Amino acid sequence: SATFSGVSLDKVGTGYTLVATSGTLAVGITQGFDITPAAISVANSVISVSSATVSSGSAVSLRLTAKDQYGNQLTTGGSTVVFTASTGAGVSTGTIGATSYLGNGVYEATFNGVLAGTATSIGATIDGNAVTTSQPTVTVLASNATQLAITTQPAGSSSAGSAITVGVTAQDAAGNPVAGFTDNVSIAIANNAGPGGVLSGVTTVSALGGVATFSSLALDKVGSGYTLVASSGSLTTATTQGF
Repeated sequence: SATFSGVSLDKVGTGYTLVATSGTLAVGITQGFDITPAAISVANSVISVSSATVSSGSAVSLRLTAKDQYGNQLTTGGSTVVFTASTGAGVSTGTIGATSYLGNGVYEATFNGVLAGTATSIGATIDGNAVTTSQPTVTVLASNATQLAITTQPAGSSSAGSAITVGVTAQDAAGNPVAGFTDNVSIAIANNAGPGGVLSGVTTVSALGGVATFSSLALDKVGSGYTLVASSGSLTTATTQGF
């Protein structure tokens, strides 16, 4: 008899048969048998994202398709998969939810965009071991403007009638600057420390690149603790520090 002990097949399939031959002897054919996936492999499993961009406050799906060392997709779960996002100065940020198993070797989690920036790389670990295949990226973009922020504060002290400069930036709910915002922004006295001070100069300007700059403001009355408030439509207003 001949025994073959080192034979293997690399691809999943149902109904494989093998044939044995020897010279002029009648061939022998095995009964049918199945090949199932081998163990999950960090070197072959694939990470993917549903979209390469996401607005702040919205979500994209992260997926890991589990494969064995031969590239066969697993059909069962049981592994612990944790997704990760790279960090660094100016890199997009977000929160990653818990991983769920969808079946057929596919694991999924949700990435919720927070701070806009450059692309973050999405990685994953399987049972504590890092997946070594290529990492897709996600870039978080600013969402719609919902609020104003004072990004250039007035000087702490100015003479009556001298120019006061204030910068106001439109932001989304996470504080990302919204560069596409071009609406009018108005500014007025919030706390009149004169009392009776009058704000002069151009008090309504159009935002440029999401920023409204007031450069010709002035107050005529001496006072300590003046504040100014910026407004634009339904956006949340912003108030300067006291001066």
